[in-house]
Amino acid sequence: MTYQEIQDKIVSTFWSEGLKKHIRETGFVFPPEDLLAVIYQHIHDFEERMEYLQLMADHVPEAAEHARQ
Repeated sequence: MTYQEIQDKIVSTFWSEGLKKHIRETGFVFPPEDLLAVIYQHIHDFEERMEYLQLMADHVPEAAEHARQ
């Protein structure tokens, strides 16, 4: 899975359609550490949060160690 696919999956959970549209239209890419923060702060379901953190650990080397912690 690519970084963009992971980000798209996480952004799809946002409640704001306007924010999702803006991210898509501008091509904004969250830095890996910021995306980890989004996962931790935005995904409230524990199992879902662990799923996204595992995706980061498996597919984003620069954030893998932090995601595992």
